Amino acid sequence: MKLKKVAALGLATAMAFSVTACSSSKPAETTAAAEEAETTAAADGEAVKEAVEGKDPAEVKVGISIYQFADNFMTLYRNELQNYLVNELGLKAENISIMDGKNDQSEQMNQIRNFVTQGFDVMIVNLVQASSEPDVTNICNEAGIPVVYINREPDATEEERWESEGLNATYVGCDARQSGTYQGEEIAELENITVSDEDVEKEYADMAEQYKMDVDKIKAAVPADAIKNDLKIEKALDLVRDSAKIEEVTE
Repeated sequence: MKLKKVAALGLATAMAFSVTACSSSKPAETTAAAEEAETTAAADGEAVKEAVEGKDPAEVKVGISIYQFADNFMTLYRNELQNYLVNELGLKAENISIMDGKNDQSEQMNQIRNFVTQGFDVMIVNLVQASSEPDVTNICNEAGIPVVYINREPDATEEERWESEGLNATYVGCDARQSGTYQGEEIAELENITVSDEDVEKEYADMAEQYKMDVDKIKAAVPADAIKNDLKIEKALDLVRDSAKIEEVTE
């Protein structure tokens, strides 16, 4: 079992940012999502490389099931992943099958069983429901097919089972909280978002009210720079929400 955390711009947060903004020729959130798709695809590609080590890349067959194609970020991701597998690892495009789970767990399970029947060498699965992971892992293990999970992290007890039973399962993901911080900081910098001293003082006052503490004690416990950084991130997220226009993706 291998567990990988992608500490670059976060996958989970990038999904929220994979939208088209109205106010900029190259929106920060769209750029961040594209960069994250590339980063995540490269990490997953390397996991595939490890899973099929020793095999001729031109002969390796990869089955990929995405929870739904109608997710803007996953459209970016699957294109980047195929590019990486073909151009960096030397796999043949015709040996890569990318399926739409249609946000339907039964549909996805059928796809996984078909990958087994068709003799795929490795699977990459973006689960519709994280709770289905034990069944998917068992199916892949019985068929002798390594499986790489992305985005939805399996339960900790399941990861322990991978280790104790020697299952060839891998999770490639991110720390969503840390990733959200990275995304917010990047957008704040690109959009030149600033926080005034008055903003900081108001936040201290709000915290003092919330926790029923003297404001001076709050200031002693929480540095002003930390408050300022948090407020920048909040403003960045507000900017994304206010300027975003969600576009439906159809296949």
